Amino acid sequence: MGGWVLRFGVVVCIFSSLVSGAFAGEKSDSLKYDWSGLYLGAHLGGVRANDTIAGDVTGFAGGILAGYMHQTGNIVYGLEADYYWGDLAKKGQLANLGLTGSNRIMHGGSIRLRAGYAFNDWLVFASGGIAQARSKVQGSNLFFAGKDYKTHYGFVVSGGLEKAVSENWRLRAEYTYADFNARTYHFGPLLSRRLKGANGHGIRLAVSYRFNPARPFQ
Repeated sequence: MGGWVLRFGVVVCIFSSLVSGAFAGEKSDSLKYDWSGLYLGAHLGGVRANDTIAGDVTGFAGGILAGYMHQTGNIVYGLEADYYWGDLAKKGQLANLGLTGSNRIMHGGSIRLRAGYAFNDWLVFASGGIAQARSKVQGSNLFFAGKDYKTHYGFVVSGGLEKAVSENWRLRAEYTYADFNARTYHFGPLLSRRLKGANGHGIRLAVSYRFNPARPFQ
């Protein structure tokens, strides 16, 4: 786990420096920021999922996000949805099946309520809501080959820190935790395996663009 976390941390540091530097001249520290408005963005991060068929699934995932927030005083709240695709797979022996194969998390998403506390152009936030993930398990031996697809549903919570780097652009670092329901995968009439309720941890970086600010920096 430590390897991909370290690599992702390096990417976050480099990307944060580049984006912050690109927008550094657009405002001064004395300007006030309003977090209200509709926004659209993209995210990229590392994920580790606890899997009971092929073993822990690790890798990178990225996608899009969109949401709306409203600010009252220092309190910010709203709704956000995201979707991701990724390289999340584990190859090896499939537990108690006598098959060699893999489990691949292909894509997924979530809809979350989001709330936080603003310190001018910084936002400390948390979110929670429903999530889904689409997974493919396949396996084979000398006599048999099979695969099955399932969609898992559950909940997700997250927390992080967001920075407004200009009137419209924002940069975010976020930790997420998701927990999903159990599903049974079938590899033919005689072979099946129940994937117990899986859970996963993720660290991601997001950049977003806020449309039509309620009010500009002032």
